[in-house]
Amino acid sequence: MTNRPPFQILERSTSVTTLGLRFWDEVTGSAVADGLRVIAYRPSVPERTFAAFPNHIGVFVVNGLPNLRDFENGSGDTDFWAYWEQGAHQYSLVVEVADEWGRFLPFAFEAKVPHKSVYDLNCVNPIVSPPEPRLPRVPLYSAPARSVPSGMAALYATLYTQPNGQPAPFAWLEARHDGVLLASGIADEQGRVLLTFAYPEITDSVFGSPLSGSVPLLKQTWVLDLRAGYASGVVSFSGNGKPLLCSVLNQPKGLLDVSSVTLSYGRPLIVRSVAAGKPLPVVWIAPTP
Repeated sequence: MTNRPPFQILERSTSVTTLGLRFWDEVTGSAVADGLRVIAYRPSVPERTFAAFPNHIGVFVVNGLPNLRDFENGSGDTDFWAYWEQGAHQYSLVVEVADEWGRFLPFAFEAKVPHKSVYDLNCVNPIVSPPEPRLPRVPLYSAPARSVPSGMAALYATLYTQPNGQPAPFAWLEARHDGVLLASGIADEQGRVLLTFAYPEITDSVFGSPLSGSVPLLKQTWVLDLRAGYASGVVSFSGNGKPLLCSVLNQPKGLLDVSSVTLSYGRPLIVRSVAAGKPLPVVWIAPTP
């Protein structure tokens, strides 16, 4: 057996990611990478953008940012992060997200970089308290024209404000059944919102004898409780005009004139207000002063 000289490292090269982003679709319960356009920039220079691209596990990577070359070529060990995660060495970054396939609403958010591990967007008062444990993520919200997956429920509404009768852009809406959150969503700039979710638990057996009193599947119904939030002038926008997600989610609860609706299996639910005994094409929301 030939004796070989000991292995010798001549040079070591490392690469550290400035920011990693996982975008999450609550409807399908999965990460989304295809079709998203993600850019980042410093708030003071919105015209100088840096594109983010997904890696092999679907996490978008932001690199090549100003003044961070030493960081990106660093070791990535404990001492390295203890230095770079100090406030003096971080700066704010605006991230904008748009879906070229039209499934999700465009939005933006702010993050501090460099950031260790995948970024988890936690707003101060989110409309959804996600169950633990969960993967670090940034939520995506369905556009009103998104196709509804087969076998799932769909709730449509157009939110208008009282008393001026104008759309409530970027209002949030959520639906619950027996106190359990089914879905939450955000209106577009015209106040239109779509909630897509799995049907609640079937109330009776649908496989029993017709004489047993069971309710057939197509006649199953559920009462849903609705909540919404909107306040004029509260939502902030990025340098390129996209709503900042946390400012949207942190809008205070408003008063809906339709707070309870009935969902039927297999049929989309279009929520409408009623005036003079006639259904209206919109739902009224009284914003918080």
